[in-house]
Amino acid sequence: MRKLFLTAAALVPLVLPALSQADNLARDYLPAPPGTNLMIFYDYHVSSQDIYHDGDKIDGAPGISGDVYIFRPVYYHSYGFLQGASQVLFFMKDVQIDGVGEISGLSDMLFSPTFFLWNNTASKSYLGLVLHTTVPIGKYDEDRAGLSPGENVWKIKPELNFSQGIGDKLYVEVTGASQFTQKNKDWGDSEKEVAPAITIEAHASYDVAKALTVAANYWAHFGGETKIDGDKQDDKLNNHTLGVSLHYGLAPSNQLLVSYQYDVKVKEGPQYQTLALRFLHAF
Repeated sequence: MRKLFLTAAALVPLVLPALSQADNLARDYLPAPPGTNLMIFYDYHVSSQDIYHDGDKIDGAPGISGDVYIFRPVYYHSYGFLQGASQVLFFMKDVQIDGVGEISGLSDMLFSPTFFLWNNTASKSYLGLVLHTTVPIGKYDEDRAGLSPGENVWKIKPELNFSQGIGDKLYVEVTGASQFTQKNKDWGDSEKEVAPAITIEAHASYDVAKALTVAANYWAHFGGETKIDGDKQDDKLNNHTLGVSLHYGLAPSNQLLVSYQYDVKVKEGPQYQTLALRFLHAF
């Protein structure tokens, strides 16, 4: 019985890599001039054949495949004397779990106001703070808690990024974040708690041509152990992902991004490989 529960718990969330629906790609924190609007569309295609618990592969675990679609409008403006941005992310999930079921429908919304605490265009140095708030608007059924696209909880995730340009073509970035999750009192007939989780990212990107940028990406997720009715599930994350991405300018106001990500080390949850497509339009 416990083994079956652990398998379900490993599937429960998020089809996006590891805990978060807000992992960044290279140059996400570079500011645009106030008054700039962005309309961004994503398709994350995810697949997994292996699921791990406490570092051990679960025998007979089902395959996972599907897509997560994101619509992200962004408006750059000022918060008093600070430059920043307002942005909202809307998610749709369509993911199949072999022999278990599907996660399909509207997911929770992410409200992510951004503040550039340091914005020096001369030295190409930027320090950005994002206060991610997950708003539980997604479809949720407590009798299908692990298979609902929404999670029925509020989350707060403060995130700090430092981006530095080197020369005319290279940027390096580091990001750290902590996520805090509300208790879900309607997890079936139980209560589910999630401990704080930590995310660390590093990105390096290089302009190989005027309209073409290549990037190497790293993400790590730690913590986030769950309790069901006070019973620890021994499912702390220690997951590591590597990826590469290409950014191609289709026109002065349009960009296409292609990203490949692979979970090189998984202590807890599915081992995903992810192909992401992103289309950006600025106006």
